[in-house]
Amino acid sequence: MFSSPCPYSSFSDYNWSSTDQREPPPGCSTLVWNPVVFLLASSFQICTIFIGGDIHVQLFYRFRKKKTLYFWSMMIATWGTLSYSAAVLTTLLGNVPMAATILSNAGWIIMTTGFQFVLYSRLHLVNPGPKVLRTVLICIIVNAMLFHGIIIILAGVATVHPEAILERVFEAFSFTEIVFTVQEMVITTLYVYYFIQQTVETQGEPDTKRTLKLLIAAEVVVFVTDVILNLLLYKWRFLPRNMIQPFCTALKLKIEFVVLNSLVDYSKSISRSTALPRWDN
Repeated sequence: MFSSPCPYSSFSDYNWSSTDQREPPPGCSTLVWNPVVFLLASSFQICTIFIGGDIHVQLFYRFRKKKTLYFWSMMIATWGTLSYSAAVLTTLLGNVPMAATILSNAGWIIMTTGFQFVLYSRLHLVNPGPKVLRTVLICIIVNAMLFHGIIIILAGVATVHPEAILERVFEAFSFTEIVFTVQEMVITTLYVYYFIQQTVETQGEPDTKRTLKLLIAAEVVVFVTDVILNLLLYKWRFLPRNMIQPFCTALKLKIEFVVLNSLVDYSKSISRSTALPRWDN
């Protein structure tokens, strides 16, 4: 892929913690060359692009109404995963660190908060009440403005003084990721809790059991992917984390797309006496 002057490292000796900060030779990637590493990274980005394309097709095929929070939060969050994947591919295929930084930062912000708006946009289906909905919305907005802002500022400083600020960037980013992980877990848990509360009289029915299992499965997937990403972060395994992060978010979006639309179908199929409100696409 690259000519012989490009730096090379064996897979067993590969530095997964960071990229080489030295200027690479002309025509070389900013990452140290290893065919297995580049193949793995490219494969995850291809899968992310495929899932993102599928979500776009499904959104336009399924939804008659395009002016909804769910539609646009799902769409924009998907754009975030594609932006982050573009950053990874830019890092693999060329030496344009500024472009990769802009794409990755924009992608991280959009897909992280976008995914939480996806979760929020259909939380009303399980009828948690206006107070809960308002609290969740405020938390999403405040945390996004506060923690995304901190990371953007520190990332800007790090471009000028990378060695002096690196530890603080890591600490801030680690704390930020924990906050967003907890926030996602709270919202997905609310789905399960209020669904059980609202379907006490129909818990024995097959449709209710199926929908509940899907909600629990979605919560498990969100939890497992977030745990994996946070473990890689705390182990300073930045490269594999960057490789799989857009894929993990795209996977969560796809699963939530299936599960939340199943919840919509369930709410349409039950009788008018059921507490769950009806929702039209």
